[in-house]
Amino acid sequence: GVSTQSTGGDEVGVRKPNNQPGYNYGKISNKNSDGTYDVKLEDGKREYSIPANKIMKRDLSSQSKDTGSSKAEKEDDSLRFGTKVEIRRDGEWKQGIIVDSKGESCVVKLDGTGREVSVAKELVRSKSK
Repeated sequence: GVSTQSTGGDEVGVRKPNNQPGYNYGKISNKNSDGTYDVKLEDGKREYSIPANKIMKRDLSSQSKDTGSSKAEKEDDSLRFGTKVEIRRDGEWKQGIIVDSKGESCVVKLDGTGREVSVAKELVRSKSK
């Protein structure tokens, strides 16, 4: 989810309704006093009172400078929502973008097909090299 530090303007993904896979993308337009967020989606629609656990901050930092964090932090951080990655599938590396990440696996939306697949993190590598 988003952190309590998130404010208006942060680029985020909002979990799609009815347990559909993936996210709708947009920007936080308001942080509400009850800890929920209002989001203006890229398609112009608005969603109101979204709980923080249904929102992931979009990772647009692939060009960011090294902040001197430890290797362990970098490893974990490299597989965040919005990160461009390659996954090992059917004996070859396929390109995509992370749309969800939980525990030892993540959901990757494949380039080209747009298909979302769940894959173990050890089969995922960041493309930000």
